[in-house]
Amino acid sequence: MRRRKLTSPSEVFQAIIFFDVDSQLSHEDSELYEAVCKRDVETVENLLDEGHLPSAQCLYTAAKEGYSNIVKILVNLVKDIDEPVGKLGNSLCAAAASMSPQAAIKGLQILLENGADVNWQGGMYGNALQAATANYRLEMVKMLLQYGADANAQGGHYGNSMTAAARHYTHFQEMTELLLDHKADINAQGPGEYGNPLQTAVWLGHLDSVKFLLDRGANKWVRGRYGSALDIARRGTRFNDPSTTRSLLSMLGDRPEPEEEPEPYRSRVVVTRPGLLSRLFGF
Repeated sequence: MRRRKLTSPSEVFQAIIFFDVDSQLSHEDSELYEAVCKRDVETVENLLDEGHLPSAQCLYTAAKEGYSNIVKILVNLVKDIDEPVGKLGNSLCAAAASMSPQAAIKGLQILLENGADVNWQGGMYGNALQAATANYRLEMVKMLLQYGADANAQGGHYGNSMTAAARHYTHFQEMTELLLDHKADINAQGPGEYGNPLQTAVWLGHLDSVKFLLDRGANKWVRGRYGSALDIARRGTRFNDPSTTRSLLSMLGDRPEPEEEPEPYRSRVVVTRPGLLSRLFGF
């Protein structure tokens, strides 16, 4: 199949990030797949009328590119709507991570309405909810949660959706509030590279995000592969800005970690008369 030559740096970059090797397509599928890539709805429909069967790659590509009209045509014709395919995992994850979110959200809804597993696990982001949060797709996050996405699902590059949201400022507070409303664990330590939400925000020097998380009960003592949030702040942030580091240390209350929980306060009785305790307590 011939492909269009990439001309601009941005096109080359996007191709590197989202390129999906497709070595399993048959010749027949390849013709239909090319029509999908061109968003040629008429040719897609003609080929389907001729008996061509769409592969999961066709649905995946339509979902990723935001071709919702083609998603609607193909969604009930593929053998398995949740079939693993591509770097992003499957068609639902591809829609959630689309570079054309305003168009792709329609395809996302079509997939969910037609039975796509909202908590399917796989791909670079682990699941569709993490794909949406990592790419700051607020409306998609809302939709996925409405369809029952697990706010605590583990996996993917960032470990969980809360940590994925903490990577960036865009819609961070709105998405985090949504996730917390759906019982997300604010201290969840995921298997990804970034630890938990607070550790991520500290490492990136996102002061507003750190304050937001601390105000909602994030634990600065929880340890990950890089130590606690306070350990990370002491070593310095990603961009090594001394002013940001000082602000973080002040915000986190830089002091040694307590070794044990402090004992509850107990009032003291001052004895001024001999035998008073024995009369009061019987000993």
